[in-house]
Amino acid sequence: MNKVSLCTVATVSAGQCAPSPHDFSKTGKPFVRAGSLEDLLSGKKETDLELISEDTAKKLGLKLYPKGSILIAKSGMSATKNRVYVLRTPAYVVSHLAVLIPNGKINADYLRLVLKTLPLSVLIKDQAYPAIGIGEIQKYKIPVPEEIDDQARIAKLLCKAEGLVAKRKQHLQQLDELLRSVFLTMFGDPITNF
Repeated sequence: MNKVSLCTVATVSAGQCAPSPHDFSKTGKPFVRAGSLEDLLSGKKETDLELISEDTAKKLGLKLYPKGSILIAKSGMSATKNRVYVLRTPAYVVSHLAVLIPNGKINADYLRLVLKTLPLSVLIKDQAYPAIGIGEIQKYKIPVPEEIDDQARIAKLLCKAEGLVAKRKQHLQQLDELLRSVFLTMFGDPITNF
């Protein structure tokens, strides 16, 4: 397995400045902010984000990033959270996010999982002012099997494990809710029971 720079397996860039509130509309393509990543990873739909019309995007010079682009916060406190999100639809992206577009030399799921496991936050030099430069991201080295079939096989296994972890978390949350419910049924609400 070779270690390669991200720029050899993906186009690395950053989004643009956020438009003014009056530039958003009820129709168009989503605009993704760094703060949106947590909601998107929790299941929020991209179409529920702020929308930008094509005319406004042209006027502001915004670039539309393709479906499958990988988003990672590169500045601000969001950069310390190690959130990795893959666009499900084309979208405009804020400048606080790095955008990685896999170039065919790497399996997109494999790249996403590597970036979750080996987060870019290790590149942050000053925790008081968290920021990662695009040049640093381009040079960041990751392990990549030579054969794309091997990458796909690894990604498939890790995606299954990721799914199992998500189900386990959901089951634990349901058990916690059951425990609370049984406690309240047996003893009542401790706040209102004096």
